[in-house]
Amino acid sequence: MEFAQSAPGKCSAASCTLARECLLLLKRRPEPDVALMELINAGLLRLHEPVPLLRSGRTTDTEMEPHIEAAAQALLSTPPSDPDASLRQDLTHLRVFTVDDASTTEIDDGLSVQEDEAGRQLLWVHVADPTRWITPGDVLDLEARARSRSLYFPWGSLPMFPTSLAEGPFSLNSSSSSQGSSSDNLQPCCAFSVCVSLAEDGSLGELITITPSKIRDTYRLTYDEADLDLSLGPGMCRYEDLQLIYEAARLRRSWRVSHGCIDIDLPEGKLEVSVGDLDRKLPGITCTKLSQWESAARLMVAEMMILAGEAVGSLGASAGLPLPYRGQEAPQLPSQKILDALPEGPCRGFALRRCMTRSVIEGSPVRHASLALDAYVQFTSPIRRYSDIMAHFNIKAHLRGEPLPFPATSIMSISAAAVESNRELGRAESDVAKYWAAEYLRQHSSSSWTGVVLGWFRAEAQLAAVTLDELGLETIVKVDFPVVPGDRLNLKLADVDVRSGYYRLYVQDRLGTSAAPADRLLKQDGVDETLLAMDNEKTSQLKQQCANEHVATGDGAASERQMRNPVQWRHFAATANSATNSSSGGSSVSALATVSDPEGLMCESYSGVDSLSSAHAKTRHTVPMAMLAK
Repeated sequence: MEFAQSAPGKCSAASCTLARECLLLLKRRPEPDVALMELINAGLLRLHEPVPLLRSGRTTDTEMEPHIEAAAQALLSTPPSDPDASLRQDLTHLRVFTVDDASTTEIDDGLSVQEDEAGRQLLWVHVADPTRWITPGDVLDLEARARSRSLYFPWGSLPMFPTSLAEGPFSLNSSSSSQGSSSDNLQPCCAFSVCVSLAEDGSLGELITITPSKIRDTYRLTYDEADLDLSLGPGMCRYEDLQLIYEAARLRRSWRVSHGCIDIDLPEGKLEVSVGDLDRKLPGITCTKLSQWESAARLMVAEMMILAGEAVGSLGASAGLPLPYRGQEAPQLPSQKILDALPEGPCRGFALRRCMTRSVIEGSPVRHASLALDAYVQFTSPIRRYSDIMAHFNIKAHLRGEPLPFPATSIMSISAAAVESNRELGRAESDVAKYWAAEYLRQHSSSSWTGVVLGWFRAEAQLAAVTLDELGLETIVKVDFPVVPGDRLNLKLADVDVRSGYYRLYVQDRLGTSAAPADRLLKQDGVDETLLAMDNEKTSQLKQQCANEHVATGDGAASERQMRNPVQWRHFAATANSATNSSSGGSSVSALATVSDPEGLMCESYSGVDSLSSAHAKTRHTVPMAMLAK
């Protein structure tokens, strides 16, 4: 068992020797993958056992070690006194909206809006308050620190805290529904609330307060429910407060855009499978395309989380507090001429993503270029990200006038340790996601998929990055005829090996060309060369050849098939880490590095940038949607 489940170089010498001898006696190759199949055939492991997870030292069991579970039960049976009782404000009069995926069980943020006596609009972000229940250095805190974040997979999550706490008192879990019960009948819960006003241009106007609080989760909505209500507009909708928050989010985003924020507009594929299907020969899998820019509710929540992160960063900067400040250096972006030549949406997102720098955590304020903020602290996901826990502890100590439990040196050392551990865990999330993407495509091997060309992955080898329009998955295909970003291709599965997460797609036909004029897509030097099509001269020659053959055959598609050899090409899978999750929540399944935090730094999501697309992933899958601000 150890030989089959261990990562390379991690199996003990004695176990390796014994396992290899047993396999040789069975006339099998003495390799871990062969041992794995023997264990599956013997019924000792499930057919779809997540081996990458096992090799990272984790299992699918959400129950933690006995002493951790015992500590959780002790906390539930005998709640500790509230260390913030003297500071905790009663905000149960506010209408609170929580907006999540339907499957979400850890409710970690809510939104409110109110008007003060002067007629000024105040925006509230209420955040789950685990630090009301735990203290720095206790057994639950140290376990969360060791885990550093929750993990998200197609069948569910492995929480940072015991499930009984993460889905219980740690969560904003008042008994509420989209039907909206009477607020007097809802059980109050503890929160950590941030209240701000916006200036007329959408910038942060004033941090009114940041305070421990009691709230009632008045309306619990799914993203689909919130999107439907927002689509009705003011006067027609059910929740006028939600419309006000959405308009504030739009104003906020306009301000960030005007100050140079970088949004990565790329879809993601959310894979889901029941944990009970892990031992079925034909597990039921769904793959849903998600896009931040097609959901008003997701944009609203993301912007409010970013706003809360800026408010906390502003407080920390003005008070000189050591906090886990998230930063990112300004990237070298393609010229505006290049970007304008690309179709809006995923093609531009792909071009921008290739240029992004990695995000970092520092103990003092540092500019976050892609969010266009001078100080930003991740604050709104304390149930599933330990960096947020450190921020909560330090801010509460500051509010109480007590020594801070985490000086800058501790923040940096804990963050550095999290980077190392999360590299391996991020690879496990990514490998599991690739496994289920391959299994999904295997089950739909007779289907054809529409691939939208994002740009060249390696122009000299004619390898193009494409996104599968129906699924939101990203992959690489060999295209030996001229294409430009935005072109649509008819793709079909050629080969698949589920166990390794490998699949190959090949081009059957061209379905359509980009509306962007070909003469604007000139081959550039350096990084821009990978974004665009072949140079004009070659493009013109090949298109003329196609046109000539079309005249002769009357079949444009057939003539293109005649001019090329439909080469099948192996799927290039990224080893980048996940969210992040957001939602998010966490995962984005992609052939390229689409994880917001490639170094796996206590996050949940997707591409090398903490942009809006990766700012708040509330989706609970392998690495939830854009999750960095959340």
